[in-house]
Amino acid sequence: MDDKSLRDLLNGALAGEPPIGPVAQNSLGAGIRLRRRRRAWAAAGCAAVAVVAVIIQAGTGLLGHSPGPVGRQGSGTAYVANQSERNLAGRITPINTATNRAEGAIWVGISPESMAITPDGKTVYVANVSSRTVTPISTATDTPGKPIKVGVGPEFIAITPDGKTVYVANLSSRSVIPISTATNTAGKPIRVGLGPDFIAFTPNGKTAYVANYDSGTVTPISTANNIAGKPIKVGASPKFIASTGKTAYVTGASKVTPISTATNTPGKSIYLGGRPGFVAITPDGKTAYVALEGDAQLPPGTVIPISTATNTPGQPIHVGAAPRFIAITPDGKTAYVASAYAVIPISTATNTPGKPIYIGSDITIAITPDGKTVYAATWGKVIPISTATNTAGKPIHVGPGAPGGIAITP
Repeated sequence: MDDKSLRDLLNGALAGEPPIGPVAQNSLGAGIRLRRRRRAWAAAGCAAVAVVAVIIQAGTGLLGHSPGPVGRQGSGTAYVANQSERNLAGRITPINTATNRAEGAIWVGISPESMAITPDGKTVYVANVSSRTVTPISTATDTPGKPIKVGVGPEFIAITPDGKTVYVANLSSRSVIPISTATNTAGKPIRVGLGPDFIAFTPNGKTAYVANYDSGTVTPISTANNIAGKPIKVGASPKFIASTGKTAYVTGASKVTPISTATNTPGKSIYLGGRPGFVAITPDGKTAYVALEGDAQLPPGTVIPISTATNTPGQPIHVGAAPRFIAITPDGKTAYVASAYAVIPISTATNTPGKPIYIGSDITIAITPDGKTVYAATWGKVIPISTATNTAGKPIHVGPGAPGGIAITP
């Protein structure tokens, strides 16, 4: 079978989900609904997926794993996930950050949604939602390893600060799967609440906090023994978590809940209104920035700074429609917000937004370890943004499909 025939067969087998266009006022809610539709379709079509997965593995050479890294100087490779090509095998595109050139595609499982890189930069782990697997990729050669089976709905993936364990949140399986990075083997599932969809660690790596979207709880997991503690009640729809070390901040319906990491007890809720989403904390731990989609009292699209010393919210920062993700530079001076169509820089000294950098829709962002460049992934391309001038560079084409995750080697 030639390349064209194989691609036609694979495309036909999984055709069906149309691309999702630009989302304005309700991007976070739409994103959650989209992920759940995908999970339902994946469950309904698991037999077809299994057949196609066999074909993909057998035909990897035909699809072509392009040559590995060429001319890289040390660290600094951005890995970008494309959800699919016509709902086919997902691909990861490495970008040489020294040259801003895309290198050969790395074919993984179906619907790669999130990625994480080990602290030593040697391995990228990719969660393939519809394949029910995690794919390890060697950054030295950009070759994928044997897929690791992890169960239904691996939505989110995170790695402990010491790099020894990968934790995978299986949203549809009510579990978190630990994977040993030494052996790339999955351990015993850790039972958590309904709809686990995000994981965050304390800076010392001793505790993993899991947001259980459908249970209204957060589950603490001891990383020393992979034992889940008593669920912490935080209210409806917990979505994202970030930790200062002393306090874990959990966003949910209309509020942010601070959790004492010493006692795993929730503190007084911080009511923001609207739909609090992604949360990011400055390197000095003094401020938590929360993306807020909208509220009857506020224009759509704001970011709320919260003082971690007092747990009080500051004045809303208007950033335009549907802020989705926030990334903060290593020096803590600028927070970059990915909104519906643009990336907006915020000065953390004054909490004032800069001029929007318009690049496309469904944006995912990551910042290089030296803080010099923001890489913003959108449909079929990645835009490098200079943090010195906040200007967009030449688009880097990474193939069709919606952006999944983006991760950069240390």
